Amino acid sequence: MVGIETTSFIAVLGAAGLAIGLALQGGLSNFAGGVLIVIFQYYKVGDDIKTQGISGKVTEIHPFYTKLVTEDAKEVILPNGRVSNGIITRQPRRGA
Repeated sequence: MVGIETTSFIAVLGAAGLAIGLALQGGLSNFAGGVLIVIFQYYKVGDDIKTQGISGKVTEIHPFYTKLVTEDAKEVILPNGRVSNGIITRQPRRGA
């Protein structure tokens, strides 16, 4: 009806959808990791954890990333996708 071939139009839509999906892959992985961390409570704010070769106290948990403070007072921001797919060693909060 518009004057373009349906096959070409569907191919362009499919390619655009694939490109958008690949562009969002990392962000969606981090979001899914954040959801898993909150639902299964792998760790909580205040816990001492070691993951991805980094040790520290959890100060914040966000949907896409987790913030830690290391023993030498450095702030580290870790993407939740990598954290939830890796090994997490947790020392629960004292008094909890």
